[in-house]
Amino acid sequence: PGSLPDPFALVQPQLRPLDSSIRELVGTDHPVLAAAAHHFFERAGKRFRPTLVLLSSAAAAGGDPADARQQRLAEITEMIHAASLLHDDVIDVADTRRGAKTAHRIYGNKVAVLAGDFLLARASLLLARLKDVQVVELLATVIEEMVQGEMMQVRALPQQLLEFE
Repeated sequence: PGSLPDPFALVQPQLRPLDSSIRELVGTDHPVLAAAAHHFFERAGKRFRPTLVLLSSAAAAGGDPADARQQRLAEITEMIHAASLLHDDVIDVADTRRGAKTAHRIYGNKVAVLAGDFLLARASLLLARLKDVQVVELLATVIEEMVQGEMMQVRALPQQLLEFE
C-alpha cells in the first residue's frame, strides 16, 4: 500500500497566509496589549486546529479549497487556541512555550491574561460576523468545555493527573 498524504501539505497554500492574517485581525491601538497578543504568533506551531478546519472544509466541498468563510473560521480557531495557551501558561506558571519565554514572563500575569481575553473577544466578534448561529454555539461550547477542563486540572491532585480513568 502507498503512503498517506501529509495533511499539512494538502492545505499548506491556505495555511501560509494564516499568521499575517491573524496579526491583522488582532491589531489594537494599545501597544502593550498588542505586543502580548502578537507574542504567541511570533513562533508558529503546528497549526493543527486550522489544518483540521481547512481539511474538513475541503472534504465537505468535494476537494475544493476552503472559501473565505472557512479560512476565517480556521483563523478564529487558532486565535481561540492561542488565548487558551496564554491563560494556561499563567495557570501552570510555565516559563517557556515553543522555545521562547512565555508572555506572562515578559509582560506579567495581568497583561498575559488580558491578552488572552482580548484574543477570545476578537475571535468571538469575528465568529459573530460569520452569521452562523450553529458555529457560534459550537465554538462557545468548546470554550466553555476548555474552561471546565482547566478547572478540573487545577483541582486535581498531582497523582490524579497521571490517571487515565
